[in-house]
Amino acid sequence: MIELLITLIVGLFVAVAVSVAYFYRDPDREVPKIGDVLLSPADGTVISIRRYSDGEVPTINKDGRSYRLRELIQSKLLDSNGVVVSIHISVFDVHTVRSPISGKVVQILRIRGSLKFMQDPTFEYTNERVSIIVENTFLKLGLVIVGAPIASSIRTVVEPDDEVSVGQRVALIRLGSLVSLIIPDSAGMRVKVACGSRVIGGSTIIADRTSHGTGHHIRECYIYRKTSVLERFYLIFLAAYSMATKIMKFGKNPDNP
Repeated sequence: MIELLITLIVGLFVAVAVSVAYFYRDPDREVPKIGDVLLSPADGTVISIRRYSDGEVPTINKDGRSYRLRELIQSKLLDSNGVVVSIHISVFDVHTVRSPISGKVVQILRIRGSLKFMQDPTFEYTNERVSIIVENTFLKLGLVIVGAPIASSIRTVVEPDDEVSVGQRVALIRLGSLVSLIIPDSAGMRVKVACGSRVIGGSTIIADRTSHGTGHHIRECYIYRKTSVLERFYLIFLAAYSMATKIMKFGKNPDNP
């Protein structure tokens, strides 16, 4: 009986260790040496491609409502016309955000907000999020990392005025839900992915330079990404683990939570 109990405890410890290590994995990537392209900022599935005009962005599920681009990024630095490509990051994806281009970080803003689920059409611009703008000689684009409802945390690993390389890590997410890439028309880029496309951060080409100038035609789309039962169990486990580690740290040093 004791041997069985020890076996169960050891098995549980191994399962927890493997699950946590898998979630926090952060593999190096072979970044393609290709010019005039935008690489995916994250691993995941493209769930929305939308055109925004005159600073008005349709909600992610295109239910007829819209919001101001300035609400999303809290900045006037990007043009009022362009495309938003949104990537859903599941609990099984690598939770690292990378720069789509080489350039200079001109803005990093941590925006306070709620922690709604993705089913709420306002979650994208009302949830806690981080807005990053990167520019180089040819273009300026934005990244918005939206927090998830459970044990959400977004940690940036670059600072304003830092020079970054394409594919370089710019942020780490704990249970993040969405990364949106904002591509102004002035960048002259053509979107190469579609809704449902699986993308790899620092590897998959999201867009390339077009010879047709700005405002090229795109196929707007949205797909509803339903969380599987397995993902929900894994999410609950990770949330419980995150809360337990926070409680343990607070217990060791209650003056510095």
